[in-house]
Amino acid sequence: QGAVNFAVASSEGTSTSGKLITLFFRPKAGAAAGARSPLTFDPDQSKFVIAAATGTATKNAVPGVLIIGGANEFSVGLGADFGSASTDGTSVYAVDTLGRLIAINPATGNSFTSTGVSATRPGAPSAGRPVIQGDDIVVVTINGKIQVYNKMTLAARLNPAPGVALGATAQVIAAPAVLGGRIIFPDTAGNLHSTDMTGGAQTATNLNVVGTSSPALVDVDQAGPLAPRVVIGAQNSVLVLNSADLTPVTGAAIPTQGRVSSSPYVYVDGTGWVGDDTGRVYTFNVITGTPIGTAQDVGGAVRSSPFQLPAGAGVIVVANNGKTAVVLRTGTMVAGPTLTPPAGETLPAGQELFSFQQAPIRRGTTALVGDTLGNLHQVSVNTTTGAITAGNVRDFGPFAITALTSDQEGRVAFIINRSTLVQTPYTP
Repeated sequence: QGAVNFAVASSEGTSTSGKLITLFFRPKAGAAAGARSPLTFDPDQSKFVIAAATGTATKNAVPGVLIIGGANEFSVGLGADFGSASTDGTSVYAVDTLGRLIAINPATGNSFTSTGVSATRPGAPSAGRPVIQGDDIVVVTINGKIQVYNKMTLAARLNPAPGVALGATAQVIAAPAVLGGRIIFPDTAGNLHSTDMTGGAQTATNLNVVGTSSPALVDVDQAGPLAPRVVIGAQNSVLVLNSADLTPVTGAAIPTQGRVSSSPYVYVDGTGWVGDDTGRVYTFNVITGTPIGTAQDVGGAVRSSPFQLPAGAGVIVVANNGKTAVVLRTGTMVAGPTLTPPAGETLPAGQELFSFQQAPIRRGTTALVGDTLGNLHQVSVNTTTGAITAGNVRDFGPFAITALTSDQEGRVAFIINRSTLVQTPYTP
């Protein structure tokens, strides 16, 4: 029932090096009577191995990075809280609340971690997912510090930059965008920051952007060369900006009915989608700065990012109350089922079931999304018609599930996190 606390002692002293200790992990209420899953702890690799054969009976109450979908499942991180995770298709990268970057092999669960936190970044978690750019991994911490790591070794490629100057109460909680050596990210005071890989050549402009909206970058080149553009949510609009100086593209601000807390998704041809806090989803053209079709009402605030269907056909959207929809590139919407917690689970007052860190992912015709109660929801998507069918719900409670990502083999990694930041509505 809930978190499991234990101490391990070796028969050969206090060291557990080279030992595998098998425990039994009892699921929380709602699982089959008497169900329990073998949980093997490997101290050399700092991971738990969960037998995948237990299927839906497995509950994971250990915060960290969980990897499922293979012959075995792995819980990596040993109780640490993480900000978010990314994958290059082969490895999974996540940043914990000490500001350390961890690289995980999703096939084995084995991992290694970057060196300790620099004195310039004490105790600052990652602001959002690590951004993989070629051989580099870019991390921005919640207090605006920047670090660039080598992807293969996790060695710091540059000394920690001094970071950007934030206001007294401002934080960075959205993932940055990286393009052409520039790192662009918002803060919770409405500023949009741009800096190079060393933290130099900084610009900051208050555009009333929303601190949870990670910028999307699109490099469009139609009817002549155009600089890469930045697309980001603001208080009552979607802004389209020149990446070089963060100035607005003439006539390219798409009005919205409410605050845009979600992150836009933009396909390579310039077609974009975003949701707002009134529950509307907008389809638009980044090149012309004009809407496509009319705004579609999903029926609940859309704070998490839309996720794409194949070939830019549209996006999957999950609202804060569990309502789902597919919005096609024509701007039309196909409503889907409402996702709910398993029987017996109650959402605490003031907590959203899906917030800005609960964005869906898709593997083929299956979409997955985690909620703030620790449930992983599966739906099937007809990628031609947009029809959505609800599927299995697997309970990993009692903590929030965030940051789903998937490798080339179809294994899915996500974070189980105790942070209240992922459970409550964002207030700027």
